[in-house]
Amino acid sequence: MEGYYMRRKNTFYKATALAMTSVLTLGAPVIAHAENTEGTDLSDEGYPEINPEIATLENQELEIWLPADQGQDPNFQTVKEKFEESYPNITINYNTSIPWEEMPSKVKLAVNSGAAPDLALHHSFVAGAQGFAEPLDDLWEKWGAEDEFMESSLQDCTWNNVKYGVPFNITSVCLLYNEDMYKEAGITEAPTTLEELREVSKKLTDSSKGQYGFTCYANPWGLFGVVAAEGYNLIDENNNPTVNDKGVVDTLQTYIDIATVDSSSIIPPAQESQAETATAMYGSGRAAQILTGAWDIAALKNQYPDVFAKTKVAPMPGSNHSGVAGGGSLFIPLGAQHKEAAFELMKWLTSDAFIIPFSHSFGQFPCKESQLSSFSDEMLDPFLEALPNAKPYVFEAFPESADAFEQAIRAGFDGGDFAAMMDSAQQIAEGEFQEVLN
Repeated sequence: MEGYYMRRKNTFYKATALAMTSVLTLGAPVIAHAENTEGTDLSDEGYPEINPEIATLENQELEIWLPADQGQDPNFQTVKEKFEESYPNITINYNTSIPWEEMPSKVKLAVNSGAAPDLALHHSFVAGAQGFAEPLDDLWEKWGAEDEFMESSLQDCTWNNVKYGVPFNITSVCLLYNEDMYKEAGITEAPTTLEELREVSKKLTDSSKGQYGFTCYANPWGLFGVVAAEGYNLIDENNNPTVNDKGVVDTLQTYIDIATVDSSSIIPPAQESQAETATAMYGSGRAAQILTGAWDIAALKNQYPDVFAKTKVAPMPGSNHSGVAGGGSLFIPLGAQHKEAAFELMKWLTSDAFIIPFSHSFGQFPCKESQLSSFSDEMLDPFLEALPNAKPYVFEAFPESADAFEQAIRAGFDGGDFAAMMDSAQQIAEGEFQEVLN
């Protein structure tokens, strides 16, 4: 799942701490107001104009939980200083010690213990589905900015037609290929379907050179992208799991066969940093193609400059021009005491002044259509073109289902009965979905 990619980055970051205040009367939060604190309007720098309703709040401290892989980016310190300059009555405290994959469980624990932070970054639809995020439709309606965001990015913060957050960043997956290896094999065009990818991978494989035509990974987030690209999903329109749907099973079997039948890829190792291994296979020249995100463009340029110079990018192979969406969204945990101020900070964290430089730094994309123009270039254009059709990996909200799906994939690569394991995963998903949603 996406957590594998995020864990690769998490190793580079460490932590800091937090604080929170609340005002309660008769068991409900009270919005206390004071005189305007006369902060500095920074709208000419690309930040939102000062909101008088926030400027007149009593002094507040906002506790913001950011994943370790993103939270220590210096742009967060800049926006903290700018926000506090505009709102001297608001103090921002960051907690950047939590790994991406642990954020849902940590926030859920804080909510259940009555100590919810004011804002967190992960997948809002996960928090909404599991019942530990505040619904935000009222604040969205007041803001009136929904049309500014890509519809695909709104899926990350929406569950059952209710918005539980604000889109933060988004990414997609494309095919990176070594142009020189293509020419040597007589291949003139990148594959456009999964079957074509399989055939091209055979042609690119040269055992005498220790060269594979492709490098598979076994993480479920990435393989959901393969499923989505062929026009299938793991749930239907009524939120019923479809893990053992024939189209899903056949699509994944074709992908697995690239490694297990054709030997056009190594069998992906049963280790958590599989994405890094796949990237290293491609970057070292042992594989001719890889499915990955835009974050690997910078990694290849810095770590494997010779291969980077030969790299081209093509759309995700598939009949449906779709794929998996990465990135995340901002949400307000259930019971947070500074909902209005936290939502205002969300506006700042999606403003041009913050999100454009942050996205360039982090290797993902902002979620507003108007913010994408600064990212256009030959290598990034295929990723940008894929964004409108990218879909979130919904099993992020259902850990038992995600684990069963992952085990089925692993069994497929390790010679087990893949179809039977997918049937088992379907049964587990049906049980979990019924428990969570009913």
